[in-house]
Amino acid sequence: MKLSTAPGTAKNAIAVVSVGGGGDASSRTPWHGWCFVKTPGTAACSKTRLAALCMLVVFVVGFVMLRPQILHGIAWRGSCVDRVSVADYVDAPNRMHFRGTSRRLPGCIIVGVRKCGTRAMLNFLKVHPKVQAASGEVHFFDNDDKYNLGLDWYRKHMPFSFPGQITLEKSPAYFITDGVPERIYSMNNQTKIIVLVRDPTTRAISDYTQIMANKFARNKSVKLFETLAINEYGEVNTSYKAIRIGLYYRHLERWMNVFPREQIRIVDGDNFIRDPVEELKQLEQFLGLEPYISAKNFYFNETKGFNCVKQESSEKCLSDAKGRKHPDIEPKVRKKLQDFYRPFNVKFYEQVGHDFGWP
Repeated sequence: MKLSTAPGTAKNAIAVVSVGGGGDASSRTPWHGWCFVKTPGTAACSKTRLAALCMLVVFVVGFVMLRPQILHGIAWRGSCVDRVSVADYVDAPNRMHFRGTSRRLPGCIIVGVRKCGTRAMLNFLKVHPKVQAASGEVHFFDNDDKYNLGLDWYRKHMPFSFPGQITLEKSPAYFITDGVPERIYSMNNQTKIIVLVRDPTTRAISDYTQIMANKFARNKSVKLFETLAINEYGEVNTSYKAIRIGLYYRHLERWMNVFPREQIRIVDGDNFIRDPVEELKQLEQFLGLEPYISAKNFYFNETKGFNCVKQESSEKCLSDAKGRKHPDIEPKVRKKLQDFYRPFNVKFYEQVGHDFGWP
């Protein structure tokens, strides 16, 4: 770039920015000839072009500076977008959020059960405009190292929310981990607890299917379900974690020793898969939310074989990691598991006051 001055007095000087050198016309760049000072008698510079260039520079610089906040900002949620302007946003480290929002500890936690539809439950509840949810499983209460970091650390992993909205978190390992009910109660004794359950035999097979898929992806060897579920003596292998998780009666007892029964909502996971709206409407009441969720918010995806969220401008389904086809299990092994779980299931039915009708 060079700055040239036309001959004559300073009064009649004209400054021209020449980009790309001062060679002949064929070697000049498209930017050659942009005028910044105009003198009488010279060719007028285009004010429109100059203004457009300035606007372009401002836009590019602004986008580069704000890109991290834009990518990590709060989602523009349904009704909020129509009522809140960009001026209502405030900046925070690495995040943008609505003015008047803050990170709040969860008022409700989905504590389990693994492979019973907890991820779908979280995503479906987020359809309600009064619900905000942590994006991942935080594992705060079942991990001593994380728990020792304190509630301020936990709060930083919660989403921003408005007063009047409820914050949700989901970590299925909470349900089976000793000491977690007491830790959650210590945080807030009014916390509401959601537990999804399904036929424990089917749940165990689903658990195995996920672990098997993960091992296959890492080129690791996989044992047959029958080998893991039944020990060398032909009995159900209770040391196999996938089997122990299905002893709902034993796990729930620890929760009911800490929380009042009215603060615990047991959800039929099998029915939730078939008809999510029925269960979600009951959860709206449990959480003290105004009725909002309806059948229009969902559609059945024939390819995936389960319900997905339907929004005004988009559709959202769970990843392909969900809804995997289960392997064929020997009928005698399936029956042995059903016979094993049956007495525990009966106790569980009495415990929650509902017969789920599992075989």
